Amino acid sequence: MATNENAVGITLRPMTSSLRSMSFVERVLLLNAFVLSFGFGLYATTSVIYLTRFSHISAQQIGLALSVSGILWMLVAGSAGRTVDRVGARETAIGAGLLSAAVVPLMIFAQGFPACCAVLCALAITQKVSSVGHSALVGHLLDQDRRVKVAARNHSMSNAGLAVGSAAAGVALVVGTRSAFVVILVVFSASLAAVNLMTRRLPKVTPGVVRRTNASRVSRRRGFLFLSVVIGLISIHETILVIGMPLWLLHHTRAPAPLAAWLTIANMACVVLFQVHVAQRTDSVPNARRAVAQGAIAVAAACVVIALASLPRSATIATSILLLGVLTLTYGEMRVAAGGWGLRYGIAPRAEHGLYGAIFSMGKTAETAVGPAVVTFMTGSFTILGWGILAAGFVGLAFLIRPGAAWAVKEQTVRLAASVEPGPTPTGVVVRT
Repeated sequence: MATNENAVGITLRPMTSSLRSMSFVERVLLLNAFVLSFGFGLYATTSVIYLTRFSHISAQQIGLALSVSGILWMLVAGSAGRTVDRVGARETAIGAGLLSAAVVPLMIFAQGFPACCAVLCALAITQKVSSVGHSALVGHLLDQDRRVKVAARNHSMSNAGLAVGSAAAGVALVVGTRSAFVVILVVFSASLAAVNLMTRRLPKVTPGVVRRTNASRVSRRRGFLFLSVVIGLISIHETILVIGMPLWLLHHTRAPAPLAAWLTIANMACVVLFQVHVAQRTDSVPNARRAVAQGAIAVAAACVVIALASLPRSATIATSILLLGVLTLTYGEMRVAAGGWGLRYGIAPRAEHGLYGAIFSMGKTAETAVGPAVVTFMTGSFTILGWGILAAGFVGLAFLIRPGAAWAVKEQTVRLAASVEPGPTPTGVVVRT
């Protein structure tokens, strides 16, 4: 018994030491990441089933509603980012988050496509605005050499929360009653409200003075928008993990069907354990640029490996190849994420973290819009050749990162003096408790 207690103590000591070394801001951000992703894990696992079973809309209509929300976000992202910069990151994050918490219960009463589409769009937009506010807080409240590390740590914690939330949602799926699904929605709403209560404890930063000129438009950030879209397209690796790989496993390999779920769990576990380590030394623009390019090459290699899993007749060999492919894909995912944070925070001017965060999120929206269609078409219509085409595409995107980053940096340097007055220094932060 004493030996076991000592072992537990040795295991927990580094974790406790790491928590103690964090600042108050970092601990709040970490807790926010877990609570928010836990609630979202509950919601994401059950929402499609709830809407199709109790709100009387089809899966295709849900997809259409999400597409509409993506289009709407592309239209309002610039305005949302400027609002974050003018009103304040903390205030915007809290306001949009509270709206999200208020929107979720409306899903209980929504019936039919028009009502459900309106609720889903409102939820998606308010969550994105809140996310932009939270990412801007990281830029304002942390020094440059801490931002990527904190973002990586939060990403790891988000994966942990998502896994726990998804597992907990299984209870509602087993019970299967409308009341069980309603409880999930209420808990999700409560998690959003809790995050905003914790966000109120974060320091308030007086926003920089952003003049209302054409220089503050998204169109004047074409270089950064281009870079964000390229990174967003590389992020199609997420679609490969959740759609492309499982379909390939089921229809083109001899690996057992349950392996798809276990490989997804392995991906999440690797991100939880290794994201912070993989993100080291990516807090400068040159290093971040190289990290994204390396990640894209790794994703390309993963496409080739996953394709090869269809060749062996042995289930064991096919399983081993798929495991290698997913581990390679996961490494690419972590490098792309780390480099993306480094570029997003390294290029954004201090007074425009909101606008640049909103533009960066537009790239992710592009991935969501085209990813499923591209992956399913390529791997379904062209099989192994399709995987090769995807791999070639990722290699091509890797070569676009360097000129895209150079364009964004040059553009920011030229526009900054005309569009933004310097924001406050870190000593101007006022903490409200």
